Order: sequence, then structure tokens, then C-alpha cells
Amino acid sequence: MDNGIPITKRSLLVSSAALTTALAGCSGNENTDQSDTSEEEETPEDAESSEPSEEEEASTSEDSVPSLSEFEYPEGATQNGIASNQLYSTHESTLTDAGSLTLTRDRTDIFDGNEFSETSSNKFDSNSIYREVEQSDGTEYIWAPDSESVSYVQVESGFDQRYRIDNQQPDTNEVTGLGQFRQYLTATEWGEAEEIVETADGYAVTYTSTGVSNPERINFGGEIDEYEASTVVTDSGFVAELSFDLTVTFDGTTQEQRLTARVENVGETIVSEPDWGDTARENGLQFDISLVEGGSAFEMELVNGGEVPSDTRIRLRSDQGDGGKRVPSALSVGDQLYLGLSDTNELLVDTEQVPDGVTQLNGRTTVRMRLSSLLLFDHVERL
Repeated sequence: MDNGIPITKRSLLVSSAALTTALAGCSGNENTDQSDTSEEEETPEDAESSEPSEEEEASTSEDSVPSLSEFEYPEGATQNGIASNQLYSTHESTLTDAGSLTLTRDRTDIFDGNEFSETSSNKFDSNSIYREVEQSDGTEYIWAPDSESVSYVQVESGFDQRYRIDNQQPDTNEVTGLGQFRQYLTATEWGEAEEIVETADGYAVTYTSTGVSNPERINFGGEIDEYEASTVVTDSGFVAELSFDLTVTFDGTTQEQRLTARVENVGETIVSEPDWGDTARENGLQFDISLVEGGSAFEMELVNGGEVPSDTRIRLRSDQGDGGKRVPSALSVGDQLYLGLSDTNELLVDTEQVPDGVTQLNGRTTVRMRLSSLLLFDHVERL
């Protein structure tokens, strides 16, 4: 998979401690003095008392946590703060060398009084990608093997379940979180190290934001009203957690975004084919899609899967606008659609040729088909 990130498996160094068993005992005869026996043998009570108490174990555990001055900071992080670009470089190279990871993300967007929430779990290794994306209207399970150029998707909403085959694989920067971690790590001013915590991947140090150093990276052309962020940096060289709460005013409208992203199982994540993989191969809806008429329209042909019902809605969105309507009729394998936008952003659809009146498409262009809340087709292209 040509994803821009060279992947090599990290050698796992496992240290083993030698296990020794102490055998205590004595030999003697009936004439052995009792006082001699008491010196050479432990009574059961003595043996029990030699075990550390709960208080002693807790004290030992607390003592093993390094202090802020003892912590082994990775490149880009110090007790005094974070050098953002350098820390991101360390984070990126650590994950790249490890070759696999699990990224979980909880995101909430509040816009114009509406709230949108999404929870995702992303597993990445050198052989494939597996994602679970849960939203209010349903859940998608995505499996993308490196040996193929497509993604297999199981879509669920309520009691309805369908399959599709996307002609694209998930964006590696999205799956690994590298793009977002770089964006917010390097846009933030960070304070001094605050606390040492223990994570599943070792000890880590926490930081919180003191401001924004590169607002243009995160304000999207608007004005930043509020911004708070925190991060957790491991001694092994990667950022284990990044959280932020951002409020931006854009064209008079206020939008808030809250996100917490966690990286774990670095170098230990293994992705396997899901049990629904063969079902998706056989029944997944798949369209061949290409631009025609110099980039003013799309030609689509259904090449796999069952019927697309007549109440399925299709939407075309480009930088100049978007339009949508129902498909002209139910579609079966071999059927074609031609679609484009008019100069008033009406979706124009024909089953035999490019519709008259289509205009040039530009920028980030998407074509999507939905049956109620189920996403049956998803295509993104930058023109």
C-alpha cells in the first residue's frame, strides 16, 4: 500500500528474568536440640510475616514512578515544555518504525445549534487497515487489505445491514492520526511538564496548553474564541493522547469542536480479516466511476452487488455547490448513470449519456448514495 509512510516491523526486545527457588530445610536426628532447630527453620508464622504488606507494596509501586526530573523525555519534550515540531518528528518516526498501532478517537462538533458525535477505532499494520466508525445514524466497519486497492465495508443502521466496496482505501494519515496530531501539536503553545502517569505502553508525562502559536493551522479562516488542549507523551517517543476543545467564529457563526485521540498497542496491533469479509466481496455494492466531458460529469456503472433500490438518493457535491435527487430507477449490475451539476447547482442525471447543461466541477468533489441513513456509495476526488 503506497501510503507515504515507509513501514518496517520493529524488533521487540523481550527481557526475561531468571527464576530461582529457595529450598529451606534441615537434617538432624531425634537428639537435635530444639534451640538449634528454631534458628535453622522458619515457622509458618515467620514465613507469612516475611511477605510484604499491602502498604509496603503500594509504597514500592509509588516509589518506582519517576519524578519529573528523573523522567526520560523523548526528543522534543523536556521538563520545561515542548518543542512542537521536534516532538511531532519523534512521534512520527516512532510510529513508523513500530509498523502498527491502534488509534481511538471521540469527536463532537457543535454547529448552529446542532451536535454531531463520532467515535472511531482505527487499527493499522503493514498488511491491512480496520476501522469502526460509530455515528448517531449508524456504524461502519471498514477493512482494507494491503494486497488490494479497495475497501470492504459493512454498514449498519438499526436492524438494517448492507455491504459496499469502495474503490479507495482509507487515508493513512487519518487512520494513524498523524495529520491531526501534527496539526494541533504544532499549533499549540505548551506549558511545563505537570505529572508523570503510567500508560499501557510505559510511563508518560502530561502537558497542557498555554495558548496558540500558529492559529492559522486550526482556525480555518475564522477567529479563535476559546482553545484548550492537553497531551500525554510517553518515554518511548510517541504522543499517547491529545485532547482539545476549540471554539471558532466563522462568517458570524460559532462552531465548537471537542476531540480526544489516544494511541496505543504501538508495534503490537495485528489486523485480521473480519468474519464478514467474504460476504462483502460477494454482496458489496461497487461502482466503477470516472470523469467524462473534460471533468464536468461522472460516468458510473454498477459492477458488483445486488440491486440499488429506486428510493436511493444520490448527491454530488463540488466546491461550487451541490445537488441531490433519487436515482431514476432501481439499478442492477451493468446499469449506468451519468451525473453533473447545472449552473444553478441542480443535480442532472441520465442513464444513457452526459446530461445537457452540466458545468465544470472543481475542488474537492464527492459522490454519495444513501438508502435512508445507510451510505451505499462513497467517492471523493480532488479536481
